[in-house]
Amino acid sequence: MLYKLSILKDYPIDYNYYATPSPWLQVKLLRLLSYFPPPTIGTEAYKQLTECLTKIIKKTEVTKSVNKNNADHGILFEAANLVIGMEG
Repeated sequence: MLYKLSILKDYPIDYNYYATPSPWLQVKLLRLLSYFPPPTIGTEAYKQLTECLTKIIKKTEVTKSVNKNNADHGILFEAANLVIGMEG
């Protein structure tokens, strides 16, 4: 689901918040993933998760909209938390 939201941009238009697809759902999905062991390296799930995390970390930008910044940075902080948890 995270891959569909962040990479494929497959979501209903009603779930768009300041050009960010379902930020509340992305945060919840990232937090949920942090409770489980990371997928095995080389699997499709690992590739998709790595692609999602890379996009979130590299593409988050500061804009003039405080609401967009809050949504994007919430996703960024949860992604960073997941990466740290995967390393340990």
